[in-house]
Order: sequence, then C-alpha cells, then structure tokens
Amino acid sequence: MPNDELKLLINIAQLYYEDNLTQAEISAKLGIYRTTISRLLKKAQQQQVITFKINYTLCQTSLLEKQLKEHFKLHEVIIVDTQKDEDLDIKLQKMGYAGATYLQKIITNQDIIGFSWGSSLAAVANQLDSSIHKDALCVPMVGGPAGKLISQFHVNTIVYNIATKLHSRSLLMDFPAILEEKSLRDAIVKSQHYNQIVAYWPKLTIAMFGIGSCNISNSSIWHGFYGDDDQIETLENKPIAGDICSRFFDHQGDSVQTNISDKIINITLDQLKMAKYRIGIAQSSEKVDAIIAAISAGYINVLITTKGTAQSILTQLIPPD
Repeated sequence: MPNDELKLLINIAQLYYEDNLTQAEISAKLGIYRTTISRLLKKAQQQQVITFKINYTLCQTSLLEKQLKEHFKLHEVIIVDTQKDEDLDIKLQKMGYAGATYLQKIITNQDIIGFSWGSSLAAVANQLDSSIHKDALCVPMVGGPAGKLISQFHVNTIVYNIATKLHSRSLLMDFPAILEEKSLRDAIVKSQHYNQIVAYWPKLTIAMFGIGSCNISNSSIWHGFYGDDDQIETLENKPIAGDICSRFFDHQGDSVQTNISDKIINITLDQLKMAKYRIGIAQSSEKVDAIIAAISAGYINVLITTKGTAQSILTQLIPPD
C-alpha cells in the first residue's frame, strides 16, 4: 500500500475513533465525499490499521459461550450466571427463563415442538410469557413415568402448560414410557392414539429436552420416572454416558441397548436429529460426560446450561496447563 494512502487511512481512523468526529464532519474537514470516508474506514479495518478486541473478562459467560460454540460448532450456547452455592431451585429458575426466552425467540406459526420430562423443562414452562400467540403444536417425545414422579415434571404437564402459555395446540400421551412387558408395548404401538403422536416425531422443527445421567440415579426424580431399583441397577452396569428421552448412549454418543429398550415408548435419537433446533437444557457436574457425548453425536445443536457446568465441560475438553 502506498505510504500516502496509509497515512490517509490512519488520519481518518484517528479522527473517527479517537477524536469522535462523525463521518460527515471528517468529510467536511478533509474535503472528501462522505461515502468515501465510509469506504476508507472499512478498508482501514481490512488492512488492520484499526483492530478491535472484545473484553470478554467483563462478562465471563460470554467468553464461555463463545468457546463452547466454536469448539462444538453449535448453533447457539446460552449460559446462565450462577454461583456454586446457589440453591438448585434458583438455578432451575434461571435456566427456565433462558430456555423460555430462547423458545419464544425462535418459535413460528406451524412449528411442531417436542418436549421431554423433568425439572428443567418444568422450569421452562413456568417462565414462559403467556402474551405470545403462536399457531404451533406441542407433543411429548416420551411416555409417562414408571414410578411416582411429581406431577409438574410429567411430560404431559409440561406439554400442556407450554401449549397453554403459547396459545397453541397440544397432544398428550396416555401411556407410560416403560412397559412391564414387550408384548404390552407391541400392542400399544398398533393403537391409533400412539401412531397419531409418533407421526409427528420425524416432523419436529423444535425439540427441547433434558439430559439424563446414571450418575444421578439416586435422585428422587430419577426414581420417580424409572421406578424400581432393579431396573436402575441394570442401567448402571452398562457403558452409559447419558440419555435423552430414555434413549441411552455411550461416551461416543452411540446408542446403548438396555433391558428397557424393547419395552419403552419414546422418540429415537435418529428422529431427534431431524429437528432444526435440538435444545438440550441441563446442568451439574454429574451430567458433563452426558452433555459432551450428546453434543458430539449431534443430538444437541443448542445448549442451555450453567456457568459451573460450562466451565467443567471446557476443563474436561481442554485441561489446564
């Protein structure tokens, strides 16, 4: 670049960024068309006469979001700012608000939205703004609990509450996720009600779900969904990293067959991957392996989690020196 042109770029950049002159004022001062000033400012950036640096240290969650998004090539990462000693209910409330806000931003008329069960999804339902009106359809992606799950965490409750808030339509599932015998499942899959709902699973435009882990199998919510201890113990003996809608996968994200695989009513992982938005919402150190495996396998392209969980994920991916 000729020295005279470089000096002009530096002069214009100084007037604009250091002296805070407008492009019109620079135009009058230097006798150059305003459109030319705009073009030269852009060229100054391209030639690195002007460089910008975002100070991510002012908001650590923004840096974490950027790192995770770039590492996994995700569509979006949303990290809520929480403290280590913060009450779980407060964390869930913050995550629910983040999930509700994102859902409200992306939802359009005619969307078909699938949901799973659990405390995170219940928090999303609680935080939704009821002033939004969308002609969408909300459906469950898994059947009901085998144990005594708190009703607000039930997939039908979540689907109905979200559809009501959005002034949308909903379909509910009138059978449990895990049947006692394979023959019972075989009979259900032939029913008109089952096939009405299942027909929508490959057509989902948005899927929002929690992420499970056998590391939390001692929790009351886990027991409430899966029921008896023998069933849980069998799962713990498998090479399982986590699950989505009770579809279990290993640390590479590959499906794992379990003792309930042929007795369960739920969406397949391949069907899940067909949704445009696959929103995984989960937090806790016990779920880090499950989250990493789910993202790596492509089951998730939007992640909503807490700052502590995000830091644990990055530490596992990129150990400190």
